[in-house]
Amino acid sequence: MMKSSKTVLVVDSVEKAVKFYTEKLAFDIVDLQISKEEPEKTLSYAHLRKGKCFLILRAPKVEELAEFSFIKRCSSRCVGIYIEMKKGLDKYFARCQKKGVQIVSNPKDQEYGHRTFSVKDPFGVKLTFAQPIEGFVYKPKDFAGMN
Repeated sequence: MMKSSKTVLVVDSVEKAVKFYTEKLAFDIVDLQISKEEPEKTLSYAHLRKGKCFLILRAPKVEELAEFSFIKRCSSRCVGIYIEMKKGLDKYFARCQKKGVQIVSNPKDQEYGHRTFSVKDPFGVKLTFAQPIEGFVYKPKDFAGMN
């Protein structure tokens, strides 16, 4: 039985990611780790949260650098996170606009019962924020003569 999960994003710069997620998307810092490598000590890990949504941001390990470099160059690179909110989606969207976050799609009611909008972070990760539509009742569509 699964209890919970946390999304791990491997990013070029943990500092840049923390700045984006805390300043633009209002995530809170749970934990930070600084690398012990000299001469430059940099953030190597950050654990963030907003409500019950948890993100772990980390720098690639040495053995992952070649793979990470290749993935970054792929034109079809696609990473996304679906974040469900209880309320306040439109207010949060207005905040994202005000903070200059790259908007991918404006708020829209979806046929599966959620109102959603999407943004992109500086690393190309698409975040879709969703809120259940109050009073929504799913009505199955006729597919190939089947209900």
